[in-house]
Amino acid sequence: MPVATLTAFGLLMDRLIQLVQRRETLNRNTFTDFVAPAMTDFEAVHKEFAA
Repeated sequence: MPVATLTAFGLLMDRLIQLVQRRETLNRNTFTDFVAPAMTDFEAVHKEFAA
């Protein structure tokens, strides 16, 4: 029984690591696709306004 528990725990840990990696990928893609272009546009508007 303890071997099965350890195996299940190992599988659970592997899945949790996969989920964290997926979240990091999604966050990176969101930043690249939406946040970075918005910040670039905002900086351009801010420079024009401040000048």
